[in-house]
Amino acid sequence: MRSGKKITQETGYKSFIPKSLPPNPPVQVENEIQHLLTDANIAIGKMDTMGYLAPNLDHIILERATCSVLLGCPIDSFQTLDLRELIAAKKKSRASL
Repeated sequence: MRSGKKITQETGYKSFIPKSLPPNPPVQVENEIQHLLTDANIAIGKMDTMGYLAPNLDHIILERATCSVLLGCPIDSFQTLDLRELIAAKKKSRASL
């Protein structure tokens, strides 16, 4: 493997040991890859900006969880709450304001 090697530790865990930098031969960044990297950097910048524009992400998440509990519509990748847990979370949220 050009970027390093996989080894098994004495304890049985597997690990990856990267080669030292800079790589030899050097990485060639061609036009297509450069455009993809630029697009990825722009997308990361947009996501970072959106985090600053949201006034309080905890509040937004709590409101979405409230909708989920009250309407019975689960939200992907959210743990399902019952009404008692929701009320406790709202009290905690108000106390931290």
